Amino acid sequence: MTTRPELIAERIETARRDAGMIEPFSDSMPHLTLADAYAIADLASRSRRASTGARTVGRKIGFTNRTIWERYGVFAPIWGWMYDDTVGTAASAGATGADIISVDLTALVQPRIEPEIVIGLARPVNAGDGPQEIAESVEWVAAGFEVVHCHYPGWRFRIVDTIIDASLHGASRIGTRHDPWPGMVDDLTRFSVALHRNDTVIDQGVGGNVLGGPLHAIAHLAAVVGRLEAGEVLTTGTVTDAAPVQPGETYTMEIEGLPVEGVRLRFA
Repeated sequence: MTTRPELIAERIETARRDAGMIEPFSDSMPHLTLADAYAIADLASRSRRASTGARTVGRKIGFTNRTIWERYGVFAPIWGWMYDDTVGTAASAGATGADIISVDLTALVQPRIEPEIVIGLARPVNAGDGPQEIAESVEWVAAGFEVVHCHYPGWRFRIVDTIIDASLHGASRIGTRHDPWPGMVDDLTRFSVALHRNDTVIDQGVGGNVLGGPLHAIAHLAAVVGRLEAGEVLTTGTVTDAAPVQPGETYTMEIEGLPVEGVRLRFA
């Protein structure tokens, strides 16, 4: 790496604070490695927490949906931290039932919405744990929306750029939490999702799109980072393609095949 990691972290943090855009770092630094990118992302996260007081509450796993790899030119999953000022629930958002009231788009750049399964851990998950072992560590399962955003013009990037850009995490909103149930491992592979914009279905997908299922995505993350801790909240990756969003739109995630309610989100 020819540029100091601290300077790159400062540049991406400035773009986040200002809701601005910058050219992909890989354009001028084509030899950036995945290890470089995660080290820079860690520095940016430390800076963010120090300046805002935000606390990490879990991780988002990105690019687990293999059906969209070709579209974005990213051919492997990534991960990034989520924070107590970016993650909300139906209750904390002031909603009732399946409604999740809103996400303010003013601080987000080129935002897109992703319907996902969100999982909370009751016990640690270690590298090498498979889906069945991970299921035994699950405290709750919920539907949710990840709102991704991108500080590179036109969503043009390489994988290292996405990692540096907080793995594109903008906000997450989580619906009603449900206890684990018998058959959960298979159900999380087979379920289907329809994504509605206002009253129109704009995309559909199945749980198997996500590396074979959300628990498989968690197994991948654990293999990469070594260990996931009890209490972590994990968004497991979009079941459909990510859809561009605008203020005033309402999105609904309709689920079939799981004992989990879909969620609704409005953009302010």
